[in-house]
Amino acid sequence: MRIMCTFLTLTERFWRRKNRTKLFGVTVSNGAYEKHICPDGAVDGPNKIESRFMVGEVIDLVGAGDSFRAGLLTYAALHLDEFKSGAINFAEAVQMGNLFASLFIKAPLDDRYGGIRPYDKMLNVVRSNVTYESFNALQKVLR
Repeated sequence: MRIMCTFLTLTERFWRRKNRTKLFGVTVSNGAYEKHICPDGAVDGPNKIESRFMVGEVIDLVGAGDSFRAGLLTYAALHLDEFKSGAINFAEAVQMGNLFASLFIKAPLDDRYGGIRPYDKMLNVVRSNVTYESFNALQKVLR
């Protein structure tokens, strides 16, 4: 409960600008919480979005949050008009962040970005709505 109260307090602090889409998220071990406000003032969240990609052995958690953010921002940048209008698929954006983070933290230390594939291929994995039973199965579908 304490985390959720802190989460909601932070959203108020960073959301002072009006008429813009605003997205705030907090990653957790099995996914992320997100809350957003659309330009029309509609508020949604906080919503917990569990990662469908957190199978397999974690090699190193360093960089997990940055990798999550890279996936989320990549999705938002490539769907910028939808983001600006508040029509973006927020859950899909968070799952892209989850996918990037999962691939990064399970990669060998000498090849942390080796699992990152072209965006379209990764988007297909996110949109498949498949929950992977093993990291090998996830890697196989990305090849």
